[in-house]
Amino acid sequence: FVTDHQLSLSFENIVDYGKLSAIEVEVLSGSPNKPILAVDPDVIDFGKTRQKASLQIINLGTDTLNWQIQFDPDSVAWVSTISPRSGINSDSVSIGVDRNGLEPGDYQTSFQLSSNGGTKSVTLKLEVVDTTHYHICVNAGSDSDYSDNSGNLWKADQPYSSGNWGYIGGTPYFKNYTIANTDDDELYQYERYGNYRYTFDVPDGNYMVTLSFAEIYWHEPNKRIFNVKIEDQTVLADYDIFSEVGFATATSKTFPVTVNDGSLDIDLQASADFAKLSAIEITKGVPIAKRKNQNANDANRPLRMNLFQNYPNPFNPDTMIRYELSQKAEVSLIVYDLMGEEIRRLVDHVGREAGSYTVHWDGRSENGNDVSSGVYFYRISVKPVSENSKLFVKTIEMTRLK
Repeated sequence: FVTDHQLSLSFENIVDYGKLSAIEVEVLSGSPNKPILAVDPDVIDFGKTRQKASLQIINLGTDTLNWQIQFDPDSVAWVSTISPRSGINSDSVSIGVDRNGLEPGDYQTSFQLSSNGGTKSVTLKLEVVDTTHYHICVNAGSDSDYSDNSGNLWKADQPYSSGNWGYIGGTPYFKNYTIANTDDDELYQYERYGNYRYTFDVPDGNYMVTLSFAEIYWHEPNKRIFNVKIEDQTVLADYDIFSEVGFATATSKTFPVTVNDGSLDIDLQASADFAKLSAIEITKGVPIAKRKNQNANDANRPLRMNLFQNYPNPFNPDTMIRYELSQKAEVSLIVYDLMGEEIRRLVDHVGREAGSYTVHWDGRSENGNDVSSGVYFYRISVKPVSENSKLFVKTIEMTRLK
Protein backbone atom coordinates (compact mmCIF):
# COMPACT_ATOMS: atom_id res chain seq x y z
CA PHE A 1 0.00 0.00 0.00
CA VAL A 2 1.12 3.54 -0.70
CA THR A 3 0.54 5.85 2.25
CA ASP A 4 2.82 8.80 1.40
CA HIS A 5 1.54 9.50 -2.13
CA GLN A 6 4.79 8.19 -3.59
CA LEU A 7 5.51 4.68 -5.02
CA SER A 8 9.24 3.98 -5.16
CA LEU A 9 11.19 1.12 -6.81
CA SER A 10 14.90 0.62 -6.18
CA PHE A 11 17.51 -1.59 -7.89
CA GLU A 12 20.72 -2.85 -6.29
CA ASN A 13 23.61 -4.06 -8.45
CA ILE A 14 25.07 -7.49 -7.68
CA VAL A 15 26.68 -8.40 -11.02
CA ASP A 16 26.73 -5.81 -13.80
CA TYR A 17 23.69 -3.50 -13.58
CA GLY A 18 20.03 -3.91 -12.78
CA LYS A 19 17.69 -3.30 -15.70
CA LEU A 20 14.01 -2.89 -16.49
CA SER A 21 12.14 -2.92 -19.80
CA ALA A 22 8.66 -1.74 -18.78
CA ILE A 23 6.54 -0.79 -15.78
CA GLU A 24 2.78 -1.03 -15.33
CA VAL A 25 1.09 0.42 -12.25
CA GLU A 26 -2.55 -0.41 -11.55
CA VAL A 27 -4.67 1.40 -9.00
CA LEU A 28 -6.79 -1.08 -7.05
CA SER A 29 -10.40 -0.11 -6.44
CA GLY A 30 -11.35 0.70 -2.89
CA SER A 31 -9.43 2.36 -0.14
CA PRO A 32 -6.79 0.43 1.84
CA ASN A 33 -9.10 -0.10 4.79
CA LYS A 34 -11.60 -2.08 2.71
CA PRO A 35 -11.42 -5.80 1.81
CA ILE A 36 -10.20 -6.54 -1.72
CA LEU A 37 -10.67 -10.03 -3.24
CA ALA A 38 -7.96 -11.64 -5.39
CA VAL A 39 -7.43 -15.26 -6.54
CA ASP A 40 -4.41 -17.21 -7.73
CA PRO A 41 -4.60 -18.74 -10.27
CA ASP A 42 -7.75 -17.73 -12.12
CA VAL A 43 -7.32 -20.65 -14.59
CA ILE A 44 -6.58 -24.17 -13.31
CA ASP A 45 -5.61 -26.71 -15.97
CA PHE A 46 -5.70 -30.31 -14.71
CA GLY A 47 -4.30 -31.61 -18.00
CA LYS A 48 -4.35 -35.35 -18.71
CA THR A 49 -3.49 -36.80 -15.29
CA ARG A 50 -3.68 -34.18 -12.52
CA GLN A 51 -6.45 -34.89 -9.99
CA LYS A 52 -6.11 -32.15 -7.35
CA ALA A 53 -5.21 -28.47 -7.28
CA SER A 54 -5.23 -25.56 -4.83
CA LEU A 55 -6.85 -22.17 -5.34
CA GLN A 56 -5.53 -19.32 -3.21
CA ILE A 57 -8.05 -16.77 -1.92
CA ILE A 58 -6.25 -13.51 -1.12
CA ASN A 59 -7.42 -10.42 0.75
CA LEU A 60 -5.48 -7.40 -0.52
CA GLY A 61 -7.28 -5.07 1.87
CA THR A 62 -7.18 -4.63 5.64
CA ASP A 63 -10.81 -5.08 6.65
CA THR A 64 -12.28 -8.58 7.01
CA LEU A 65 -13.03 -10.32 3.70
CA ASN A 66 -16.07 -12.62 3.64
CA TRP A 67 -16.14 -14.79 0.52
CA GLN A 68 -18.28 -17.59 -0.93
CA ILE A 69 -17.95 -19.86 -3.97
CA GLN A 70 -21.07 -19.82 -6.15
CA PHE A 71 -20.82 -23.34 -7.57
CA ASP A 72 -22.36 -26.73 -6.97
CA PRO A 73 -19.92 -29.57 -7.85
CA ASP A 74 -22.89 -31.89 -8.38
CA SER A 75 -23.87 -29.81 -11.41
CA VAL A 76 -20.64 -30.75 -13.22
CA ALA A 77 -19.97 -34.49 -13.06
CA TRP A 78 -16.18 -34.30 -13.27
CA VAL A 79 -15.69 -31.75 -10.45
CA SER A 80 -15.59 -34.03 -7.40
CA THR A 81 -14.68 -31.65 -4.57
CA ILE A 82 -14.42 -27.95 -3.77
CA SER A 83 -13.55 -27.32 -0.13
CA PRO A 84 -14.05 -25.03 1.67
CA ARG A 85 -16.76 -23.19 -0.27
CA SER A 86 -16.81 -20.15 1.98
CA GLY A 87 -14.47 -18.44 4.40
CA ILE A 88 -12.97 -15.34 5.94
CA ASN A 89 -9.91 -13.48 4.63
CA SER A 90 -7.12 -15.38 2.83
CA ASP A 91 -7.45 -19.14 2.54
CA SER A 92 -6.64 -22.15 0.34
CA VAL A 93 -9.39 -24.03 -1.51
CA SER A 94 -8.84 -27.66 -2.54
CA ILE A 95 -10.36 -28.67 -5.89
CA GLY A 96 -10.55 -32.27 -7.09
CA VAL A 97 -11.63 -33.83 -10.38
CA ASP A 98 -12.72 -37.33 -11.42
CA ARG A 99 -12.27 -38.57 -15.01
CA ASN A 100 -14.14 -41.87 -14.53
CA GLY A 101 -16.95 -42.29 -17.03
CA LEU A 102 -15.91 -39.34 -19.20
CA GLU A 103 -15.51 -39.69 -22.94
CA PRO A 104 -12.11 -38.67 -24.37
CA GLY A 105 -11.95 -34.94 -25.06
CA ASP A 106 -11.43 -31.48 -23.53
CA TYR A 107 -13.67 -30.21 -20.72
CA GLN A 108 -14.05 -26.73 -19.22
CA THR A 109 -16.23 -25.03 -16.62
CA SER A 110 -16.16 -21.83 -14.53
CA PHE A 111 -17.41 -20.67 -11.16
CA GLN A 112 -17.78 -17.33 -9.40
CA LEU A 113 -16.40 -16.14 -6.07
CA SER A 114 -18.50 -13.42 -4.47
CA SER A 115 -17.41 -11.35 -1.48
CA ASN A 116 -17.72 -8.00 0.23
CA GLY A 117 -14.49 -7.14 -1.58
CA GLY A 118 -15.58 -7.85 -5.15
CA THR A 119 -16.15 -10.89 -7.39
CA LYS A 120 -13.78 -13.12 -9.33
CA SER A 121 -14.22 -15.88 -11.92
CA VAL A 122 -12.15 -19.09 -11.91
CA THR A 123 -11.93 -21.45 -14.90
CA LEU A 124 -11.26 -25.20 -14.61
CA LYS A 125 -9.91 -27.22 -17.56
CA LEU A 126 -9.54 -30.97 -17.98
CA GLU A 127 -8.38 -33.35 -20.71
CA VAL A 128 -9.50 -36.98 -20.91
CA VAL A 129 -7.46 -39.37 -23.04
CA ASP A 130 -8.54 -42.73 -24.42
CA THR A 131 -6.77 -45.28 -22.20
CA THR A 132 -8.32 -48.33 -23.90
CA HIS A 133 -7.09 -47.63 -27.43
CA TYR A 134 -3.76 -46.44 -28.74
CA HIS A 135 -2.21 -46.64 -32.19
CA ILE A 136 0.84 -44.93 -33.60
CA CYS A 137 3.05 -45.73 -36.59
CA VAL A 138 6.48 -44.05 -36.83
CA ASN A 139 8.55 -43.67 -40.00
CA ALA A 140 11.93 -43.78 -38.24
CA GLY A 141 14.64 -41.54 -39.69
CA SER A 142 12.29 -39.73 -42.08
CA ASP A 143 11.21 -36.09 -41.83
CA SER A 144 8.00 -36.79 -43.80
CA ASP A 145 4.78 -38.67 -43.13
CA TYR A 146 4.20 -41.77 -45.25
CA SER A 147 0.93 -43.47 -46.23
CA ASP A 148 1.49 -47.15 -46.96
CA ASN A 149 -0.34 -49.27 -49.52
CA SER A 150 -2.89 -50.36 -46.91
CA GLY A 151 -3.80 -46.78 -46.00
CA ASN A 152 -1.89 -46.60 -42.69
CA LEU A 153 -0.24 -43.26 -41.88
CA TRP A 154 3.36 -43.49 -40.65
CA LYS A 155 4.32 -40.28 -38.89
CA ALA A 156 7.54 -38.39 -39.54
CA ASP A 157 10.27 -38.97 -36.97
CA GLN A 158 10.58 -36.37 -34.21
CA PRO A 159 12.68 -35.69 -31.08
CA TYR A 160 11.14 -36.60 -27.75
CA SER A 161 9.34 -33.99 -25.63
CA SER A 162 7.53 -34.55 -22.34
CA GLY A 163 3.96 -35.73 -22.77
CA ASN A 164 4.62 -36.78 -26.36
CA TRP A 165 6.83 -39.31 -28.15
CA GLY A 166 10.10 -39.30 -30.06
CA TYR A 167 13.74 -40.30 -30.28
CA ILE A 168 16.57 -39.45 -27.90
CA GLY A 169 19.79 -39.66 -29.89
CA GLY A 170 20.55 -41.51 -33.10
CA THR A 171 21.14 -40.32 -36.67
CA PRO A 172 18.83 -40.53 -39.72
CA TYR A 173 19.96 -42.37 -42.86
CA PHE A 174 18.46 -42.97 -46.33
CA LYS A 175 19.27 -45.24 -49.27
CA ASN A 176 17.09 -45.46 -52.37
CA TYR A 177 17.19 -49.25 -52.69
CA THR A 178 14.43 -51.55 -53.89
CA ILE A 179 13.36 -53.42 -50.75
CA ALA A 180 12.33 -57.07 -50.98
CA ASN A 181 9.43 -58.58 -49.02
CA THR A 182 7.34 -55.40 -48.95
CA ASP A 183 5.22 -53.15 -51.15
CA ASP A 184 6.26 -50.14 -49.04
CA ASP A 185 9.90 -49.61 -50.00
CA GLU A 186 10.03 -46.05 -48.65
CA LEU A 187 9.28 -47.23 -45.13
CA TYR A 188 12.49 -49.29 -45.14
CA GLN A 189 14.68 -46.92 -47.16
CA TYR A 190 14.79 -44.61 -44.13
CA GLU A 191 16.23 -45.55 -40.76
CA ARG A 192 17.57 -44.13 -37.50
CA TYR A 193 20.88 -45.65 -36.43
CA GLY A 194 23.21 -45.34 -33.43
CA ASN A 195 22.91 -46.21 -29.76
CA TYR A 196 19.72 -44.44 -28.80
CA ARG A 197 16.21 -44.60 -27.36
CA TYR A 198 12.60 -43.97 -28.31
CA THR A 199 10.19 -42.88 -25.58
CA PHE A 200 6.40 -42.83 -25.89
CA ASP A 201 4.43 -41.25 -23.03
CA VAL A 202 1.34 -43.47 -22.86
CA PRO A 203 -1.25 -44.54 -20.26
CA ASP A 204 -0.30 -47.64 -18.27
CA GLY A 205 -1.53 -50.90 -19.77
CA ASN A 206 -0.74 -53.69 -22.21
CA TYR A 207 0.56 -52.93 -25.69
CA MET A 208 1.85 -54.67 -28.79
CA VAL A 209 5.06 -53.21 -30.23
CA THR A 210 6.12 -54.03 -33.80
CA LEU A 211 9.66 -53.11 -34.87
CA SER A 212 10.60 -53.17 -38.56
CA PHE A 213 14.09 -53.50 -40.03
CA ALA A 214 15.98 -53.76 -43.33
CA GLU A 215 19.77 -53.90 -43.75
CA ILE A 216 20.59 -51.21 -46.33
CA TYR A 217 24.27 -50.65 -45.53
CA TRP A 218 26.15 -53.92 -44.95
CA HIS A 219 26.28 -56.69 -47.57
CA GLU A 220 27.49 -59.48 -45.30
CA PRO A 221 26.66 -60.93 -41.87
CA ASN A 222 28.24 -60.06 -38.50
CA LYS A 223 28.83 -56.44 -39.45
CA ARG A 224 25.88 -55.04 -37.50
CA ILE A 225 24.93 -56.73 -34.23
CA PHE A 226 22.75 -55.09 -31.60
CA ASN A 227 20.35 -55.58 -28.71
CA VAL A 228 16.87 -54.15 -28.28
CA LYS A 229 15.18 -53.61 -24.92
CA ILE A 230 11.56 -52.59 -24.42
CA GLU A 231 10.66 -51.42 -20.92
CA ASP A 232 14.10 -52.63 -19.78
CA GLN A 233 13.37 -56.18 -20.99
CA THR A 234 15.60 -57.62 -23.74
CA VAL A 235 13.45 -58.61 -26.72
CA LEU A 236 16.23 -58.99 -29.31
CA ALA A 237 19.73 -60.14 -28.32
CA ASP A 238 22.75 -60.08 -30.66
CA TYR A 239 20.42 -59.34 -33.54
CA ASP A 240 21.90 -59.42 -37.04
CA ILE A 241 19.41 -58.34 -39.71
CA PHE A 242 21.53 -59.57 -42.63
CA SER A 243 22.00 -63.03 -41.09
CA GLU A 244 18.23 -63.36 -40.76
CA VAL A 245 16.89 -62.03 -44.09
CA GLY A 246 19.83 -60.77 -46.17
CA PHE A 247 20.40 -57.40 -47.81
CA ALA A 248 17.62 -54.85 -48.47
CA THR A 249 14.86 -57.17 -47.25
CA ALA A 250 12.07 -56.11 -44.91
CA THR A 251 11.38 -57.94 -41.67
CA SER A 252 9.24 -57.17 -38.61
CA LYS A 253 9.11 -58.37 -35.01
CA THR A 254 6.11 -58.02 -32.67
CA PHE A 255 6.34 -58.05 -28.86
CA PRO A 256 3.76 -57.79 -26.05
CA VAL A 257 4.67 -55.07 -23.55
CA THR A 258 3.26 -53.92 -20.20
CA VAL A 259 3.69 -50.27 -19.19
CA ASN A 260 3.50 -49.37 -15.49
CA ASP A 261 5.32 -46.02 -15.35
CA GLY A 262 3.52 -43.85 -17.91
CA SER A 263 6.11 -44.23 -20.67
CA LEU A 264 7.08 -46.95 -23.12
CA ASP A 265 10.84 -47.00 -23.73
CA ILE A 266 12.67 -48.73 -26.60
CA ASP A 267 16.46 -48.88 -26.16
CA LEU A 268 18.87 -49.91 -28.92
CA GLN A 269 22.54 -50.66 -28.17
CA ALA A 270 25.06 -52.18 -30.60
CA SER A 271 28.02 -54.48 -30.00
CA ALA A 272 29.13 -54.18 -33.64
CA ASP A 273 28.65 -51.02 -35.72
CA PHE A 274 25.34 -49.31 -34.82
CA ALA A 275 21.83 -50.40 -33.92
CA LYS A 276 19.14 -49.38 -36.41
CA LEU A 277 15.40 -49.25 -36.84
CA SER A 278 13.20 -48.56 -39.88
CA ALA A 279 9.73 -48.26 -38.38
CA ILE A 280 7.79 -48.60 -35.12
CA GLU A 281 4.16 -49.46 -34.56
CA ILE A 282 2.55 -49.45 -31.11
CA THR A 283 -1.03 -50.61 -30.60
CA LYS A 284 -3.48 -51.05 -27.77
CA GLY A 285 -7.00 -52.29 -28.42
CA VAL A 286 -6.67 -51.98 -32.22
CA PRO A 287 -5.43 -54.39 -34.92
CA ILE A 288 -1.79 -54.24 -35.96
CA ALA A 289 -1.39 -52.51 -39.32
CA LYS A 290 -1.15 -55.04 -42.14
CA ARG A 291 1.84 -54.81 -44.46
CA LYS A 292 3.05 -57.17 -47.14
CA ASN A 293 5.83 -58.57 -44.98
CA GLN A 294 3.12 -59.83 -42.59
CA ASN A 295 1.02 -61.55 -45.26
CA ALA A 296 0.94 -64.95 -46.90
CA ASN A 297 3.42 -64.04 -49.62
CA ASP A 298 6.22 -62.97 -47.33
CA ALA A 299 9.23 -64.93 -46.19
CA ASN A 300 8.09 -64.72 -42.55
CA ARG A 301 4.73 -66.43 -43.17
CA PRO A 302 3.88 -68.82 -40.29
CA LEU A 303 4.74 -72.43 -41.05
CA ARG A 304 1.76 -73.83 -39.13
CA MET A 305 -1.51 -72.90 -37.46
CA ASN A 306 -1.03 -71.90 -33.84
CA LEU A 307 -2.64 -70.25 -30.82
CA PHE A 308 -0.46 -68.73 -28.09
CA GLN A 309 -0.83 -68.04 -24.37
CA ASN A 310 -2.45 -64.69 -23.75
CA TYR A 311 -0.32 -61.85 -22.38
CA PRO A 312 -0.38 -60.85 -19.61
CA ASN A 313 -1.75 -63.82 -17.70
CA PRO A 314 -3.21 -63.48 -15.11
CA PHE A 315 -4.65 -60.17 -16.36
CA ASN A 316 -6.65 -57.16 -15.21
CA PRO A 317 -8.54 -55.65 -16.91
CA ASP A 318 -7.47 -56.58 -20.45
CA THR A 319 -5.17 -58.97 -22.30
CA MET A 320 -3.77 -59.80 -25.75
CA ILE A 321 -4.23 -63.10 -27.62
CA ARG A 322 -2.02 -63.98 -30.59
CA TYR A 323 -2.64 -66.60 -33.25
CA GLU A 324 -1.02 -67.58 -36.54
CA LEU A 325 -2.44 -68.85 -39.83
CA SER A 326 -0.25 -70.67 -42.32
CA GLN A 327 -2.89 -70.28 -45.05
CA LYS A 328 -6.17 -68.54 -45.79
CA ALA A 329 -8.94 -69.85 -43.54
CA GLU A 330 -12.24 -69.35 -41.75
CA VAL A 331 -11.42 -68.38 -38.16
CA SER A 332 -13.38 -68.15 -34.93
CA LEU A 333 -11.91 -67.24 -31.54
CA ILE A 334 -14.29 -67.50 -28.58
CA VAL A 335 -13.94 -66.99 -24.81
CA TYR A 336 -15.78 -69.43 -22.51
CA ASP A 337 -16.30 -69.62 -18.75
CA LEU A 338 -15.76 -72.73 -16.59
CA MET A 339 -19.31 -73.92 -17.33
CA GLY A 340 -18.66 -73.84 -21.06
CA GLU A 341 -20.91 -70.83 -21.62
CA GLU A 342 -19.84 -68.51 -24.42
CA ILE A 343 -18.68 -65.18 -22.96
CA ARG A 344 -17.29 -63.27 -25.93
CA ARG A 345 -16.75 -63.96 -29.63
CA LEU A 346 -13.49 -62.16 -30.40
CA VAL A 347 -13.01 -63.30 -34.00
CA ASP A 348 -15.53 -64.56 -36.54
CA HIS A 349 -13.90 -64.16 -39.92
CA VAL A 350 -14.41 -65.87 -43.28
CA GLY A 351 -11.40 -65.90 -45.57
CA ARG A 352 -8.75 -64.43 -43.26
CA GLU A 353 -5.36 -64.33 -44.99
CA ALA A 354 -2.31 -66.17 -43.67
CA GLY A 355 -0.27 -64.22 -41.15
CA SER A 356 0.22 -63.40 -37.49
CA TYR A 357 -2.67 -61.69 -35.69
CA THR A 358 -3.15 -60.20 -32.24
CA VAL A 359 -6.59 -59.75 -30.65
CA HIS A 360 -7.36 -57.47 -27.72
CA TRP A 361 -9.91 -58.60 -25.11
CA ASP A 362 -11.10 -55.88 -22.74
CA GLY A 363 -12.40 -58.34 -20.12
CA ARG A 364 -16.04 -57.73 -21.04
CA SER A 365 -18.80 -60.08 -22.12
CA GLU A 366 -20.73 -59.87 -25.39
CA ASN A 367 -23.28 -57.52 -23.78
CA GLY A 368 -20.56 -55.23 -22.41
CA ASN A 369 -20.50 -56.37 -18.78
CA ASP A 370 -17.17 -56.57 -16.96
CA VAL A 371 -16.51 -60.28 -16.24
CA SER A 372 -15.75 -61.48 -12.73
CA SER A 373 -12.46 -62.87 -11.45
CA GLY A 374 -11.83 -66.49 -12.30
CA VAL A 375 -10.64 -68.99 -14.88
CA TYR A 376 -11.68 -68.65 -18.52
CA PHE A 377 -10.83 -70.50 -21.71
CA TYR A 378 -10.31 -69.22 -25.22
CA ARG A 379 -10.73 -71.57 -28.17
CA ILE A 380 -9.70 -71.09 -31.76
CA SER A 381 -11.24 -72.99 -34.65
CA VAL A 382 -9.52 -72.70 -38.03
CA LYS A 383 -10.98 -74.19 -41.20
CA PRO A 384 -8.56 -73.71 -44.13
CA VAL A 385 -10.12 -72.89 -47.50
CA SER A 386 -7.95 -75.59 -49.07
CA GLU A 387 -9.97 -78.80 -49.43
CA ASN A 388 -7.07 -81.06 -48.41
CA SER A 389 -6.27 -79.24 -45.15
CA LYS A 390 -7.47 -80.36 -41.73
CA LEU A 391 -9.49 -78.39 -39.21
CA PHE A 392 -7.28 -76.84 -36.48
CA VAL A 393 -8.75 -76.46 -32.98
CA LYS A 394 -6.92 -75.40 -29.81
CA THR A 395 -8.05 -74.27 -26.34
CA ILE A 396 -5.97 -72.40 -23.72
CA GLU A 397 -6.76 -71.44 -20.12
CA MET A 398 -6.40 -67.89 -18.76
CA THR A 399 -7.14 -66.18 -15.44
CA ARG A 400 -8.85 -62.86 -14.74
CA LEU A 401 -7.88 -61.15 -11.46
CA LYS A 402 -9.43 -58.06 -9.89
